Amino acid sequence: MTINDKQVVVSRLPTSSLSFDGVVSMFAQSHSHFISRSIAIVFLAFVSAGTLVACGGGEARKEVVTSAQNGAITIKTPAGQTRFDIDRINAAAGPLTVTYVNESTSAHNFMIHDLDGVASSDAQSTSEATFTLEVGKTYQFFCALFSHEAQGMKGTIVVS
Repeated sequence: MTINDKQVVVSRLPTSSLSFDGVVSMFAQSHSHFISRSIAIVFLAFVSAGTLVACGGGEARKEVVTSAQNGAITIKTPAGQTRFDIDRINAAAGPLTVTYVNESTSAHNFMIHDLDGVASSDAQSTSEATFTLEVGKTYQFFCALFSHEAQGMKGTIVVS
């Protein structure tokens, strides 16, 4: 192939034969007029680290389980997080009053699938809502704003 009057050889290697060092070498060689080998290593290290973070690399958070007391519970969104501080709530059938404390600098809310009501909080505020739970059911609670539920801002209520 010819690019800007220069002959360029394009080859394809099977991905199984590529190693990290091989990729770094190919990158550094093909871009030697722009970047040195050491900068290429740093660049690929940052890309790899970013991929791990984006894919949830690191230790998994343990599930936090708590029980409602006298038909009431307080649940929080910690500052700088898109999650609730509780993953599972054990509750008795009947009314459950949820006090939702949003410590985040973003708006969030607390809703339960298939039940009416919402505890909605602007940034760094508190709200309250009461839900009626049926015996033997399991409910899913979540934040309905933006894509927060898909990002893991959800949990379970087990009713006894």
